[in-house]
Amino acid sequence: MVNENVLKLAGEFTDEDIERIRSGFSKMLGRDIRFKVVRDESLIGGFSAFINGKIYDASILARINDMQRQLTD
Repeated sequence: MVNENVLKLAGEFTDEDIERIRSGFSKMLGRDIRFKVVRDESLIGGFSAFINGKIYDASILARINDMQRQLTD
């Protein structure tokens, strides 16, 4: 079974933005990465990438959740 790489985006992203994200992950992981691109406004802003079972979360929602955890610990 092949894992599908998914890039979830919130807000306006251009094709160039998406290509920069794809290229960055390709360089970081040392292999060509292709994404199924999905809009997800629940992220508030930013993006989340799902690659081979790992989540790379650069969304505003993730930052808000991180801050809430830090304040309640």
